[in-house]
Amino acid sequence: MKHKKRILIDIDDVAAQFRLGYLATLYFLFGIKCDTKDASALYDIDKMFGLDPKQHAQLWKTINGPGWANKLEPMPGAVKHIKELARYYEVSFVSKNLKTSPTWVYDRTLWLKKHFGQELADNYHATGQKYAVDGNVLIEDRVDHVEKWLADRKEHSKRDFRAILFAWPYNENAPPGVQRYKDWDAIASVLYK
Repeated sequence: MKHKKRILIDIDDVAAQFRLGYLATLYFLFGIKCDTKDASALYDIDKMFGLDPKQHAQLWKTINGPGWANKLEPMPGAVKHIKELARYYEVSFVSKNLKTSPTWVYDRTLWLKKHFGQELADNYHATGQKYAVDGNVLIEDRVDHVEKWLADRKEHSKRDFRAILFAWPYNENAPPGVQRYKDWDAIASVLYK
């Protein structure tokens, strides 16, 4: 039996709009406004706002709270294209969970089920070691995760493989051979070929 090729998809800022949720929480708590595009220059978004320690703690207490991860909006086009890709590929989600949140994995699973259905929600790997999950394609926003995953594939995988970066200003320094795409329409068009 021939297996389908496997696509691994990061969640935050690839399938889910984590930055948008972060900025909405920042505005709700402190009245600080910032456009998502402006807040994408650095991966570590916390460094952009100069919050004092008390504000920082309050912000992250809210983000770590029950249900926060379940309220995120999907990235534009993500639901449509990921569901379509699942017809042709084995789709799994790989995401590093927030260790400071006691309900993050549960809430993330509920989010996946709400937007993608139970079958895809069951294909969720909550791990900080994304490189250990084998697949043919990794769709990710962090350059360091892509580099580790590609290195591990070269050493351990028998699959043909490649990585795709969901384009953000903070990941412009893509490794050689790794393509960056600005949205799900562009990503899907490459994978449907």
